[in-house]
Amino acid sequence: AVHMQGCATLHAAQQGKPVDRKTRFFERRTLKCADGIRAASAFASQLTLKVLSISGRRPVVIPNPVDSALFAPDPAAVDPHEILFVGKLCELKGLSVLGQAIGGVFDRVPQARLIMVGHDTAEDGKSTKERFLSLVAEKHRSRIEFIERLTRAEVAGRMRRTGVFVLPSYAETFPLVVLEAMASGRPVVASNRGGIPEAVEDGRTGLLADPSRPESFTKALLELLQ
Repeated sequence: AVHMQGCATLHAAQQGKPVDRKTRFFERRTLKCADGIRAASAFASQLTLKVLSISGRRPVVIPNPVDSALFAPDPAAVDPHEILFVGKLCELKGLSVLGQAIGGVFDRVPQARLIMVGHDTAEDGKSTKERFLSLVAEKHRSRIEFIERLTRAEVAGRMRRTGVFVLPSYAETFPLVVLEAMASGRPVVASNRGGIPEAVEDGRTGLLADPSRPESFTKALLELLQ
């Protein structure tokens, strides 16, 4: 049995990068030989089969589970002015989108703060964290806190406390972190890309924004923070 959460061929296709032929061969071979295939989202299922040129297979879609004992609401702990991001600091996660969007939020909500949980990565020889900060006005940078590593329980604690959770990714198959925020009773602003719309119903269970328009994230965050 094979679980499709995402594969190297899919990620390369999403980023417009060349695919390693040997990797694609083995990923395709693995799925073609599988007795059963499970996918985390319909998006992951359809796009993976497409980029690997596989037909005639019907994966079962079973979303990733959330530990609802660990990720649970605590209304008394909420800081309504805190914005939380959890994930690897890389461009695929929309760091430049957030960097362009957050200034408008800080200008309109003086108490707002941004917490960034995740380790930095180097892309094209440059720190993604530094590239992100270069997009933020210097007067606002003191309102951003970076936390490189947290335990699972500490992440759950952060989720319970945050005012709004944000995920501006360019591509996601089905991000567990969005479900964890929702399980914690926190509102979500996330991209309208990939498998995210399968988890977040825009205007009802969260707000979806377009990563090609950073101002749409500014607007959505302001709507919830205000």
